[in-house]
Amino acid sequence: MINLMFCGNDKVYDGILISIMSILKSTKEALNVYVLTADLQDIKENYKPISKNQIKTIENLLKEKNPINQIKLIDATNLFKEEMIETINMKTSYTPYIFLRLLADKIDEL
Repeated sequence: MINLMFCGNDKVYDGILISIMSILKSTKEALNVYVLTADLQDIKENYKPISKNQIKTIENLLKEKNPINQIKLIDATNLFKEEMIETINMKTSYTPYIFLRLLADKIDEL
């Protein structure tokens, strides 16, 4: 089984979908996909999380290729706010979603 982790908001959905389509085309291995997201609209209006409906679309694609493929949406909003909101990382030109990956070791589902 290949484990994959993606991080982002609703704006990266198309990229995740294209990446998974490419991976499905390139391997017969089963996939276990984790998607970390956060609702940070209180920081900026367009910082919307990846939705359950978007994940369902990807899940259908994964299951069509191999019924044991899995995808899990993980809402890291609270953890992000506890760990990152007061850090220097919030003062960069990057969106906060780039930093979700730094929380991976603190998320039990991974």
